[in-house]
Amino acid sequence: MRSMRLLLVAWGASILLLSPVAHGAEPSSVDKARIARTIATGSRAEVERSISQIKQMGAPRDLLRQVALLLQEGDPRARKNAAYVFSTGAYPSVKAQLIEALSDEDEVVREHCATALGRVRAPEAVSALGRLTSDRSPVVRREAAKALGHIGSKAAVPKIVPMLQDSSPDARIAAILALGALRDKSAEKNLLPLLQDPSETTRLAAAKSLCALDNAEGRKQVEALLGSPEPAERRDGIKLVEDVKHPWIRDAMLGLTGDNDLNVAIAAARGLALQGDARGVEWLVRSSQRVAPQSVLKIETVLEDLQLSSADRKAILARKPSPGLVLPPLEQER
Repeated sequence: MRSMRLLLVAWGASILLLSPVAHGAEPSSVDKARIARTIATGSRAEVERSISQIKQMGAPRDLLRQVALLLQEGDPRARKNAAYVFSTGAYPSVKAQLIEALSDEDEVVREHCATALGRVRAPEAVSALGRLTSDRSPVVRREAAKALGHIGSKAAVPKIVPMLQDSSPDARIAAILALGALRDKSAEKNLLPLLQDPSETTRLAAAKSLCALDNAEGRKQVEALLGSPEPAERRDGIKLVEDVKHPWIRDAMLGLTGDNDLNVAIAAARGLALQGDARGVEWLVRSSQRVAPQSVLKIETVLEDLQLSSADRKAILARKPSPGLVLPPLEQER
């Protein structure tokens, strides 16, 4: 049961190694050509190293154009590798090539290009991605639904609704979550029956999307998790809706920072931070000064994920605590 919940919460090397691109240095045309050749012919590990170098260079447009040419002119390996490169970052300068590649005969290329277009939130891709919601590949259908949810165009709703009957569980869940992300109230009538679905994963996905639509029935389901006597269920409830921004969710997260289970409190503080409430980060910083060492590591991992700077940390500790902030007892676990 728990594993099902967590599903929701819930994507030339030798030459390069001998001649690395110096961090901060202006990349030469030779460096760029080597990287493009590696992407055209390399293994996944070699392509991963090339991706790191592209990011280190600041993603030069001329190099991205070279890689994008592989989507049109490369052999199957080159096209797959190029599509994968673009799926790992946001590269709006190649949107046109990515949209064209959505019709590639290789499903891996279609999958990665759909992911890439979702990353750049390209509204001009909605029509082409909509066609992929009936693709023969369930993985492509899943990624198309995800991308449409990220783009956020309500014009995609009529294409996504039929996917609620998709034969692939993963594609079906992606469609449910996409409808929540699109925030179109007309989707409520399609999502409400799914609260009674035999699949717990489906029920929870529907509850999350209905919460995004500010629907009372979805909220009731989530509140039951957040108020569960089981700490694991409370944590799962937090994870489920931490990225759904509503005042009642923020208030629930704030209340759970005072939970008797420290792991629940840490998850709630993280969720509160993701809701955009600075008290979540403040709770984490101040609590890191109070709990036992084994819990400090958990808190520091969250703060690292939230990319808190040392200057921000010092500023938080230098000011008075926010009113009503409930911190754990000193060295709770000792």
